[in-house]
Amino acid sequence: MVVGAPEIPLPMWIRPAMPHPAPRTDQPRPLAVVIEVAMQIMKAHTLGSYGCCAACHMWWGRLAPYPCVQVEWAARVVSRGMTERFLTAVGER
Repeated sequence: MVVGAPEIPLPMWIRPAMPHPAPRTDQPRPLAVVIEVAMQIMKAHTLGSYGCCAACHMWWGRLAPYPCVQVEWAARVVSRGMTERFLTAVGER
């Protein structure tokens, strides 16, 4: 088998792979935005009929026991937000 240059010229990318600079991930997001994402995760990752997370099975083919890691993270974030709102209302923060 001989490997050489292709007979048909292949198109080359003219523009850069990322037309916009990547967002800086080291900047903290507002807590309200993170809570919104956590609520969406909790809505999607539900208990399947077989005792595993339905979203993990559907999206990644994983049989992860419910609650999965994503749901545990989302629950911590939502509870943190509830605590923050309570402390703000009481005047502790």
